[in-house]
Amino acid sequence: MIVRAPKPSDRPALASLLGELGYPSSEAQVEERLRRLEQRDDVVTLVAEEDVIAAGFATVIVLPVFHADPPVAILMALVVGATHRGRGIGRTLVTEAEIWARSRGADRMTVASGLARHGAHAFYEKVGYEHTARRYTKLLK
Repeated sequence: MIVRAPKPSDRPALASLLGELGYPSSEAQVEERLRRLEQRDDVVTLVAEEDVIAAGFATVIVLPVFHADPPVAILMALVVGATHRGRGIGRTLVTEAEIWARSRGADRMTVASGLARHGAHAFYEKVGYEHTARRYTKLLK
């Protein structure tokens, strides 16, 4: 397995992975979102390639905050395809995301995980994350 930046040939696999995460997306949407994110230096998408396909990905953003001096990193998305789970891919992606965030001055990483994602909760705790807060969401229409 290697961790790398996304390539145009990853679009079908990334669209499929987003679907597994609960965000059905077309290849065109993946292309446009990556284009937007790649223009920023405070965001990274990391792709885990296994068996010549994108087996998983993580997207991280580092943001300045008012309540603390160091910026905060947010793990915005993390998914490993169902057929690739249990091989250390998620752990590797989180480790690489943390290294990237530290290189940009962040001293902590936060992640939100849906209430029903019990497997994800167990995974995050296994890799050292603590359940420290509740998140609330409101759609702005």
